Amino acid sequence: MQVDKEKLLKQLDEKWKNVHCPYCNDHKWTADPNIVTIVKVEEDKKMNLGGRFQPFIAVTCGCCGNTALVNALVLDCIIDEKEDKEV
Repeated sequence: MQVDKEKLLKQLDEKWKNVHCPYCNDHKWTADPNIVTIVKVEEDKKMNLGGRFQPFIAVTCGCCGNTALVNALVLDCIIDEKEDKEV
């Protein structure tokens, strides 16, 4: 699973144009185009590493380091590997 970097930056530019950091009020954000996820911890304090996951992209404030996770599916910036192989 890969991120289309151009599409990611376009989506963030459109949707985060006037978004200020809630901690420092700065508005210089950077995005890491690598997909990350949150790992579920079970009741017995064990992690389940198999199964479905939510693909997130970390968007970080360039001033204070506050980081938000945005869903790559919602931003529609994941490269469709099936389409990529057909070309």
